[in-house]
Amino acid sequence: MSCSVKRTVEVLRVDRHGLRRAPDEVAVEHPLTVSVADVEVATLLCSPSHVEDLVVGFLFSEGFIGGPEEVVSLHHDPDAARVAVELEGPLPSARRVVTSGCGARGTLRAEGLPRRVEAELVVGVSELVEAMTELHRSGRLFEATGAVHSAGLARGGRVLLVREDVGRHNAVDKVVGAALRSGLEPGQLVLLSSGRLSSEMVLKAARLGAPVVASRAAPTDLAVELAERLGVTLIGFLRGLKMNLYANPERIRGEK
Repeated sequence: MSCSVKRTVEVLRVDRHGLRRAPDEVAVEHPLTVSVADVEVATLLCSPSHVEDLVVGFLFSEGFIGGPEEVVSLHHDPDAARVAVELEGPLPSARRVVTSGCGARGTLRAEGLPRRVEAELVVGVSELVEAMTELHRSGRLFEATGAVHSAGLARGGRVLLVREDVGRHNAVDKVVGAALRSGLEPGQLVLLSSGRLSSEMVLKAARLGAPVVASRAAPTDLAVELAERLGVTLIGFLRGLKMNLYANPERIRGEK
């Protein structure tokens, strides 16, 4: 099985010149089954890139692991579209508390929420603008296909890493996994996303310990509520010099 993130299809293109057949690049949507200790825990529909980052980020976000050090081995078999993971201890009973349309349904109980983020990070408006601009420019697969989301982690206005995926949750899990595996200090990071900010996005950021989440798109009401509750600074509609601060705005420094 190919692990290409895009492929070429033939389309019938309609424009002011009429109808014509032409090649077009589309993003690959790849079912990836994740098993832990020989137990299938999920099948993710994803872009087949940075698979180890995705799996580590997913397992961390869903509560299967508390950190990458708990992963003893991770074997990706692209031909079988499977990833087999072995953990240090027994398979835990993961608690899924997400309620977005792309996630599992559940209830948001206090005992299932991550700890409040207390990082004292302060970010300038210009740093946010620079970082979001860089994220947008880094979206090579989006530029080719128009069919994926981007997520990134930034510090001081500089984007440290970018991941793309057909799923916005997967893109965030990929950067979470990359941050964990590379040992980045989460309290100094801004989590960037090109997609809608659902409650699940806020939970992923809070569990990582990232104090600021920003997107070009809008948040949901539950995302705003959770961000307030969990101490996450939530920013939507970050486009050019304009943005909306929805929760915990004290971390954002205005500039004259």
